[in-house]
Amino acid sequence: MTQSLLERASAYATAKVLEADGCVSRLPEALQTVVVINTTQGIIDNGGLEYFYESDFPTNLPYSFFAEAFRRIGVESVASCIDESSRMFPFPEPHLHEAKRRTWLDSVKDDEAHPFVHLSRKACGDELVFQKLAEYVDRHRDAFGAA
Repeated sequence: MTQSLLERASAYATAKVLEADGCVSRLPEALQTVVVINTTQGIIDNGGLEYFYESDFPTNLPYSFFAEAFRRIGVESVASCIDESSRMFPFPEPHLHEAKRRTWLDSVKDDEAHPFVHLSRKACGDELVFQKLAEYVDRHRDAFGAA
């Protein structure tokens, strides 16, 4: 069975981020986008926005960096969920404060009426994400070497 263009581009981008010592922001934008979308949506699909915010990412990039990747592929719904939920933290620069994030998440994650829970459910399992990512890769295929 042959790999799809998206699978080959994902493998290529992942190898490049490893060469950049895990610093995805050092990669060209097309490669950043593939790595960020695959990683972020995988985490969200596994446990919602709560999982996304539970741990620090290498180099502690602001959450707007992740939202912009979703915008680049044309998935405003998930981008907006990340933007809106990141503004709910009751302290500035939440990407820099893992312990504070975890404490706040523990206080809201089980409250079915909380807007955070609603945003998390909206972002989780959005099937449009990988369809749009495949279209993005197709438009930027030259960025992925021989992928």
